[in-house]
Amino acid sequence: MTDLLVCNPAYFNIDYEINPWMDIGNDIDPGLASAQWERMCDKLKQAGANLHYIEPMHSFPDMVFTANAGLIYGKTVVLSNFKHPERQGEKIFFKDWFLKNGYRVVELPDYISFEGEGDALFFENTLFMGYGFRTDPESHAIISKAFNIDVVSCELVDPRFYHLDTCFLPLKNRVVYYRQAFSKFSQEIMLQKLMDIGHEIGVLDVLNVHEEQAQDFLCNSIEINETVVAPSDMFSLSFSGKKTSICDMSEFMKSGGAVKCLTLKL
Repeated sequence: MTDLLVCNPAYFNIDYEINPWMDIGNDIDPGLASAQWERMCDKLKQAGANLHYIEPMHSFPDMVFTANAGLIYGKTVVLSNFKHPERQGEKIFFKDWFLKNGYRVVELPDYISFEGEGDALFFENTLFMGYGFRTDPESHAIISKAFNIDVVSCELVDPRFYHLDTCFLPLKNRVVYYRQAFSKFSQEIMLQKLMDIGHEIGVLDVLNVHEEQAQDFLCNSIEINETVVAPSDMFSLSFSGKKTSICDMSEFMKSGGAVKCLTLKL
């Protein structure tokens, strides 16, 4: 069973601009956003996910993007330190939820930015971590030591793909990513590590999506059991051999996120 934390989009809106997708003149349709989120939740549950809910807060419209709340490892969570002041107030509400639900909470120094699973994704026993826009690379060594895990640092260079989970999608025996979102140096490091993992597990596909797919947030999908819940039907061969469940996430894409951004693996 895959446990996920989600947050109702009751107060979701574009009240500020902190990534290239956001435009305060591009109004959110609250009814449509709510319907899209509910359909996404239904598809996640149908695929076998167990959903947990945190109450939305009126002053924090981006709280719906729960992937940014922290990084879970067992029953420990490293809380996020949000880069932008507009989101920093979310932290106390996520901290309260984790403490009430039995998690050991680790807080990074205030001067180090870290945006949770948005910039930290496990593939097998390796943690791939993004940096360049929202997360400081100084957080990588701390988290590696805290969890005693191998970390691969991935430099993001395209502001449209400001979080790792917008351009890097680990699946079972497969990684789908938008290579051009990363620096040349990071591309080489990532591929080398993925090849090492492939040798260990015996089989691994490493597939690069094209720009149109990336802009349709294909890499912001999530795999539950054998089903990929995706915001785009432009998956071509990326999900070959897997069941797919497509969700229209147009309202959330206006703010720079889709299915993965709206879920945090517990």
